[in-house]
Amino acid sequence: SVHWCSASSLRPALPSATLPRSSERIERLHCQRDAAALDYVGAALRREASFILDVVRQNELVLLRTGEEFCSDRAFMLKAARLNWKSFMHASEELRGDPEIAFVACRQNVKALQHATEELRANRAFMLKAIKLNWKALRYAGSELLADRELVLEGLKQNWRSLESAAPELLQDAKFMVEAVSSDEACFQFTSSLATDSDFWMGVVKNCEDGWKHALESGPAKNREDRGVVHEAVRRQWRALEYASPELRADGELVLLAVRQCWQAAGFATRVDLATMVEAVRQDWHAIQWFLDEPRTDEEITDVVQSNPQVVRWPELSKSRVAVLKAVEQDGMELRYASQELRASRPVVTAAVEQNWRALQFASEELRGDKKKQDGMALQHATEALRADTRIVVEAMKHDVQAFRFAS
Repeated sequence: SVHWCSASSLRPALPSATLPRSSERIERLHCQRDAAALDYVGAALRREASFILDVVRQNELVLLRTGEEFCSDRAFMLKAARLNWKSFMHASEELRGDPEIAFVACRQNVKALQHATEELRANRAFMLKAIKLNWKALRYAGSELLADRELVLEGLKQNWRSLESAAPELLQDAKFMVEAVSSDEACFQFTSSLATDSDFWMGVVKNCEDGWKHALESGPAKNREDRGVVHEAVRRQWRALEYASPELRADGELVLLAVRQCWQAAGFATRVDLATMVEAVRQDWHAIQWFLDEPRTDEEITDVVQSNPQVVRWPELSKSRVAVLKAVEQDGMELRYASQELRASRPVVTAAVEQNWRALQFASEELRGDKKKQDGMALQHATEALRADTRIVVEAMKHDVQAFRFAS
């Protein structure tokens, strides 16, 4: 094993200019641990490039004691930078402006760029290459390059914190910031200067995933009143209607645009016109609940029922003679959802049975005992008395011979 003592502790015991040459290995080890030990290495060994490089691998400070001979030697410094990036800081000014040497050091640690010359850090081609290697290289780029869209965006591909180095004018560029937030939503924290910029928010909605949320849900209140932004948001996602201003949620065109995507959008509207409701109930009859908040004419009710007869399942419409009559004309089985009063209405039941004889089962007992309603297979839903009436059974069999199965 090798016992190490500092170079300073060696001086009293060794008045001569050099350490004993017991072993080059020991001298190398001394220098790797304390650069000052180089002062006691033989002159020939101190001029030997391979020896100095072996020391530099562990201790770059030794270059402070070699003089300009090595620090100005390009071939030597290129090798040194490969072995230890910290050696780059001791290179001559000319070599600290050398793209190849600087990049070799940068590949090991991007902090090496802080020792590169200003001219090199202002070199666009070099810095673009460095940024592609490590986004943190932006922190050392020249001030003019920090306003370069391509360079900053290259950094953003790796980490949103690249914007921390971007020039102020770039952060105020709506088009650039749309690209930035599209790459990483964390970049929204840098958009305060664009809070009232409609072009920026329109770009967000168009280009960002869930851009409508950023614009309407978490963006400034002004966006919810901007018809252009809201229209684009709703066009892409019907749920965006929920965040629009009350005035825009009453906009027929916007509401219809949302409802065409999903009938549930009608629930976000502050006003639903006829055309929109017809579309909504066509998809699902439950949408009728948002149409009955205000009085409706018989013509409007008829149009809605025409779109989907199932709307009479809604309690309020189950009592509407106009609605139920229109519904059973399209689907007689909807009679089951009509109110007791309407299931006892001869015109309503007649219309239902004519559309579908099975509807008779939902008629009132009185009408199920009506001889005029026993038409073929409808006999099965007649009262016990009628199914025991021979003349009724024979008449029913004239329409469908299978009706005899239901005779009592």
